[in-house]
Amino acid sequence: MIRQNKLWKLLRGDDGVSAMEFVMILPFLTFLLMGGIEIATYVLLHNKLGRVASTTADLTTRTPEVTEEDLTQILNASATIALPYQLGQQGAVVISSITADPDPATTPPVTVSWQRDSGSEGVAYASQIGVEGEAAILPTGFDLRPTQNAIVVEVFFDYEPMLFGQVTGKKQIYYRSVNFPRNGPLSAIQTPAP
Repeated sequence: MIRQNKLWKLLRGDDGVSAMEFVMILPFLTFLLMGGIEIATYVLLHNKLGRVASTTADLTTRTPEVTEEDLTQILNASATIALPYQLGQQGAVVISSITADPDPATTPPVTVSWQRDSGSEGVAYASQIGVEGEAAILPTGFDLRPTQNAIVVEVFFDYEPMLFGQVTGKKQIYYRSVNFPRNGPLSAIQTPAP
């Protein structure tokens, strides 16, 4: 009888109920926490890449003329702006100069005058604007007047989620910024005087 009493008391006891409930809900709370971190990282990455595109375009269009050294410094600055994300390992920045022909009837009416990229380790990113010396593919709703010049900066980044990487796989994030030169056209890369 005494044994049955102790067994019955043990089965009816509620001493560890809250601990058991916590253990049952812990995986869900962990999943929720990791998902929140993943979403925050993704949002911050988008913010950072948009800033890289706009700042790089702004830096390029501030110069009255552009040299290879200027472009190298600007591309290095874009990698610094992107920190802590590694553009050289997971992405690239492409700077293109597009120029409209003086005669709109010319084919193509807008060409890519020059193009430079930051390079990436083992991955080639194709500009959505086009290739240097060929027709430019303009963003929807964007037109250039005859002889007008614009600088287009494209940022590519291959994002792989920390938590759901096996489920979703890599996703390429793309940002573009178009700015007009402030001090005259930048349709050619200048060679510095010796």
